[in-house]
Amino acid sequence: MCHVNGSEAVFPIGKLDVKAPNFLMDPAPATTAACAACHTTRSSMAHMSSNTDPKFGESCDTCHDVNGKFSVLKEHAK
Repeated sequence: MCHVNGSEAVFPIGKLDVKAPNFLMDPAPATTAACAACHTTRSSMAHMSSNTDPKFGESCDTCHDVNGKFSVLKEHAK
C-alpha cells in the first residue's frame, strides 16, 4: 500500500529520530518508525526495540537488507 518500486528496501539509516507521542517508542529511530507504521504488534515492537542500541543505532539491515536472510523484498513479496 505504501511502497513503490521496492522502496521498502531503502532504509532511512542516518535520518533523525521520529517524534511520536502516541507511539510505543518515542522518539523512534527512523527505520523503526517507518516499519512500525504497518508492523504494529507488541511483538514487532519488541523485535525492533531489542535490535536497537543507544550507542550504535538500529541493526535492521543485518537481516532485512536486500541480501539478508529476511530481506524486506522477500518478506513483502509473500
